Amino acid sequence: MKMSKMMLLGLAMIMGGTAFAQTEEAKPEKVYEVETNSFWSNWFVGVSGGIQHYAGDYRDLGNEGIVTGMGEITVGKWFTPVIGVRGGFAMYRAKGFTPSTKYGYFWEMGENNVRKTRWGNLFTHADVMINASNLFCGYNPKRFWNAIPLASVGWMHVAGHHKGQDDLTVGLGLLNTFRINDKWNITAEVRCIAVPDEYDDIVSGTGYDMSTQALIGVSYKLGKTTGWAAKGATTAAAVAEVQKQLAAMQDENNSLKGQISTLENEKAAALENVKNASAEAAKNEQYNGASYTVFYNINSSKLTDKELVNLEAIANKIKDYPNSKFVISGYADKQTGSAAYNQKLSEQRAQNVYDTLVNKFGVNGDQLTVEGKGGVDTMFYNNPRMSRASIIEVK
Repeated sequence: MKMSKMMLLGLAMIMGGTAFAQTEEAKPEKVYEVETNSFWSNWFVGVSGGIQHYAGDYRDLGNEGIVTGMGEITVGKWFTPVIGVRGGFAMYRAKGFTPSTKYGYFWEMGENNVRKTRWGNLFTHADVMINASNLFCGYNPKRFWNAIPLASVGWMHVAGHHKGQDDLTVGLGLLNTFRINDKWNITAEVRCIAVPDEYDDIVSGTGYDMSTQALIGVSYKLGKTTGWAAKGATTAAAVAEVQKQLAAMQDENNSLKGQISTLENEKAAALENVKNASAEAAKNEQYNGASYTVFYNINSSKLTDKELVNLEAIANKIKDYPNSKFVISGYADKQTGSAAYNQKLSEQRAQNVYDTLVNKFGVNGDQLTVEGKGGVDTMFYNNPRMSRASIIEVK
């Protein structure tokens, strides 16, 4: 009981001293807001060893020490300089006393017929950590000492005994890290773990037992990213120097802009002369390209969307050659319809092409002539359907 009280008192003193030290700590060398890192950054592993004291029922029956050794491995991650999580696995042997060999994990009779208990423990826990040093004093990657309160939930299992017990635990603790370098820390941790009353196989109605633990170890930061980059922190002198450089660059830029403007004006004038000369030459040039054929469905003079796309292309060609004349010849399939019907249909087909070129695509109507050829035999590939067409060709 005395040992349990002493360890709890030590825990309180360390936590109180931590709070006092945070107020007295000299201003850190570098304090700044930070950028968020990826999920795979800021992981660490740790290994530690120490002692534990199990404060169970009837702990005052004997005078022999019930402090035992323990070992632990941990894996954790910091999401920000302040908030992190950690998982751990510990193994240790607990000791106590029992009023009867029927209750508790009886081991042997001690002095004065005191019955002693002993059992193995496997302890798995998950912790939420708050870095109080970074929270109250700002993030400083070179700080030697960080005080980190934590809260945990866990699962404790009695090992090596036929009355094996499993129970949920909760706890509070304080983790202290002491920086060696950017990768390694020394760790010192104290914590109190509350365990259900029946865990030691002795029920006295207190509701819970207490395991007080103290450990010392090392931790190693994994990966290349072990800290956080500063978020936009600059000094007044640095800002002034940048502004001075920007002003000089602006003056040089303005000078270059003037030279570029002069060159661009000269270039624009030269391009305009070339454009005018090309346009004048194009006016006198005659179109010598291939003819273009428009096809229709049977008994129809309506232009499909596909043909409209192609007509727009030929319209642009016609407008490029204002001195050229074109004839639009309409045709029909001789094998369907009468001669009079086919003549009228061929004229409608040619006229629709003319109207589309002039009214839709802005071609000069004086460049175009329309004629209907009536029904004809197969014009292309011995296929009568290919005779349902209009042909645009230069005169």
